[in-house]
Amino acid sequence: MFKIAFTFAFTILVAATTFAGGTGAQKDRPQKLLASLDVDGMVAEATVAPRPAIDDESSAPLEYALTQNSPNPFNPSTVIRYALPHLSKVKLSVYDAKGRPVAILTDEVQRAGEKSVEWLAANVPAGTYFYRLDAKAVGDPSIRFCQAGKMILAR
Repeated sequence: MFKIAFTFAFTILVAATTFAGGTGAQKDRPQKLLASLDVDGMVAEATVAPRPAIDDESSAPLEYALTQNSPNPFNPSTVIRYALPHLSKVKLSVYDAKGRPVAILTDEVQRAGEKSVEWLAANVPAGTYFYRLDAKAVGDPSIRFCQAGKMILAR
């Protein structure tokens, strides 16, 4: 399966999942292939990163993701969902509009999969808050993900 997305300045990013041959534990392990193509069709960059073994590889997401909290605006609680393609060290934090830390919702190693965390904001004032997911693959620290979202607590 191929995903094609247009990116900045006439560049196309192509991502595909391939399967490595071999024997034993390496046989038929999915790998992610990334290629960046410029306007004339030349491959500018290509990498292959094997995915770490997990219990059920077919259910693991292919990439890191952080979704918009729901509901938003919220009172008094909201759910933040994210996806981990690898066993990862995960930290999910909440900050106020001035950038001050308000809560750490999770700070632990988590298995690959779809995750959700509920934030009960009963003890903080109404206003705009930001949540930030920082994740680093345990097997390969060079694989990192960081993304933030905005949410509104209404009273």
